[in-house]
Amino acid sequence: LEGFLLQKDPGTASLSARQLALCAALKKHPLFCSEAAVLCCDTKPLEANGTIIRFGLTPTDVMHVCQDYTDFNREASKAALAFFSKCSHIPLPALPGHIYDAFLKKLYTHLVQVLLKRNLPSSVPELSTDLKALIANSYDGGFPEITAGFHSGFSLIGAGGPAHLFIPGTAKKLGCEVLIHKDAMVANAIGTLAGRITVQESLELMLCCDNDKEGYRLYIDGEKHIVEAFPEAVSLATSALSRITARQAENRGAALPLDTTRQIEIYPSGPADMSRPLGATIIMRAVGSIDYTKKER
Repeated sequence: LEGFLLQKDPGTASLSARQLALCAALKKHPLFCSEAAVLCCDTKPLEANGTIIRFGLTPTDVMHVCQDYTDFNREASKAALAFFSKCSHIPLPALPGHIYDAFLKKLYTHLVQVLLKRNLPSSVPELSTDLKALIANSYDGGFPEITAGFHSGFSLIGAGGPAHLFIPGTAKKLGCEVLIHKDAMVANAIGTLAGRITVQESLELMLCCDNDKEGYRLYIDGEKHIVEAFPEAVSLATSALSRITARQAENRGAALPLDTTRQIEIYPSGPADMSRPLGATIIMRAVGSIDYTKKER
């Protein structure tokens, strides 16, 4: 469940009529993403310059409200749940159950799809839409006239803090055994110790005319830049992403040096000037081993 909040006035920024309409609506109250999409689908520039911010409600928030998991402060989770209750017109006491059930259904359908794909011939690359609908329907109990069910002989092994909340219900639906060790809450720590830290960030370049100045617009740390030439815009974005990903990776505990890769997705050129791309997305990925020499702050 996601929505948008207005963080600051859009001011005189170069925005479309739809983007301005979205900002005007958000001045009155926050909106769900589905509600915002009716007014404006292109929210990236507004998010990049900090005009609007995305917020959400996760199963972890619900766990804190229900005190099924209490490692963090509950106040933000309680406020988010109350807001979503008001917007969805679902009574606050009933909303946690709806969210838990939606998560269980998603977990069940994903597991069934994974198990089916393992047993389908290679000539069938994807499950059909009808089969996916049947899987989802089987979770809800089937049709009035007939019930379809999926069962597995596998055992489900729970790992992680919330395993005891979701694995047993999923295993019951699949008719299989569930195994949750007494130390399941810290089982993911083994993967953390053996794993690597990965950070991925992206910046979007868009050809525009801003105050009679034509060039490629991009936002870096909320600040707008207009760069006339495409190669220079790519260079600026790459330099900024290198700095941003390195800082994030180091803050997460990665050791230097980092392995970095860059990907450029160029938008098709316009009919007027085929040598000038309409824009691009620059994606930077930084990977590093965990630095165990750092002291805890």
